[in-house]
Amino acid sequence: MIVLRKLIGCVLVLVAALLLCLAIAEVFAWRGGVEHTIKNAREIEQAFGQASVFVDGFIQSHNRLPTEQEFSAWAATQHEGAHSARTFQLLTSPSQFSDEEIVQKFGPTTPNSYLLQYWRGEWFEYYASWAKASTLELNPKSFYFLGSPIADGIVLLVLGLFFAVVAKGIWPPPNPSFHRTCAKSRAVR
Repeated sequence: MIVLRKLIGCVLVLVAALLLCLAIAEVFAWRGGVEHTIKNAREIEQAFGQASVFVDGFIQSHNRLPTEQEFSAWAATQHEGAHSARTFQLLTSPSQFSDEEIVQKFGPTTPNSYLLQYWRGEWFEYYASWAKASTLELNPKSFYFLGSPIADGIVLLVLGLFFAVVAKGIWPPPNPSFHRTCAKSRAVR
């Protein structure tokens, strides 16, 4: 029983230490990552804007959506960069973007609708022409569970302290007879 209590206590101490480290990282280190992500999102948003201006202008002048080749030819004239329109895909067929998630986010399509798609390295970002909106997240509060790194850090700190207190309560008390035996053996030497 003592071994089991020590094992559970050790696991709880590790969880508490992990939560405390996460609290510190949340407050001090994570903020820079969020700012960097939002900076990239603003660059993507700007490129979405440029691409949508091109496509909308093409629709007005040609009375149709550009083909993939026509869009790619235009995109090749744009600046090179990680978040450039050169890396976008133009989806023009409603069957390509009739995904339930897209329709749920942006609503049903309209005639001459198109979707700009950008692979962000881990997920796709989209610009939906019929909604004039994108999936880009530009609000720093949305990157935190409670809306700020301080609030998240405080919750993680409280949880870490809670697990530390529970670990201390589970840890078996010291065996007084063991300490007396050790003291006696030292006295005999």
